[in-house]
Amino acid sequence: GSASKGASESTIIQEKIKSLMQMENLADITLAGYLIKILRVKTKLSYKELYDEVSKCYDTLRRSDGSKYTGDLAKALKGCLTSSEIFVEVGENVWGIRESEAKLYEEKTTKKLKALINRKKGKTAPKKQGGAGGQEYDDDGGSSVGGDDNEKEAPVQE
Repeated sequence: GSASKGASESTIIQEKIKSLMQMENLADITLAGYLIKILRVKTKLSYKELYDEVSKCYDTLRRSDGSKYTGDLAKALKGCLTSSEIFVEVGENVWGIRESEAKLYEEKTTKKLKALINRKKGKTAPKKQGGAGGQEYDDDGGSSVGGDDNEKEAPVQE
């Protein structure tokens, strides 16, 4: 019988959120990343619902350069929703995500934040020196189109 399916559905979602909170998806600490996470579970939410969700943890969120958000949440949220390709208005002031854009954002931002954290710890990420096969794990690293305006990387000190 498939009667138990409904009950396990919400625990699956809970588990999903828990696993998403793990550090491997560092993009979650950014406003956009957090919105992506909420909208993956709920599919679509109104601006007000998103506002209420984010307001619970706004001061713990960080920009992709690790700094705190300044200014009020309403402005930051509006800007975040309207200034990127990730979020799409699916109804009157109701928002959803474009999964492909969301994935791209998460990969890019997680990489950026990992590098930032490693730099802060004083560790430099190990550069794999290898033969022809050394490129394997970073196949599509260069394929993200465009970039955010604040993508000023500090020059790397060798």
